[in-house]
Amino acid sequence: MAKVRINKERCKGCGYCLVVCPKKNLKTGETMNVRGVFAVVAVGEDNCSGCGMCYIMCPDACIEIESGPDPSPASDPAARESAGSESVRHE
Repeated sequence: MAKVRINKERCKGCGYCLVVCPKKNLKTGETMNVRGVFAVVAVGEDNCSGCGMCYIMCPDACIEIESGPDPSPASDPAARESAGSESVRHE
């Protein structure tokens, strides 16, 4: 799973990220930042797909997405070795 990090001091509270998040993992916070706005906060990080829509839409580059470990079998070195023996050669 991915984790969303928001620079709350840079956030101007435009809400674009709230609109585009397909999982609705963001909400308007309850405390004001140095700009005097209610910055966005992440609420459902366990549900984040890491799609990057919030990152793309943020006009002030306040959002970073940290990818978690890949749960697929291909991330296992032993699985990669066995898969390598069955790979298809492209010429």
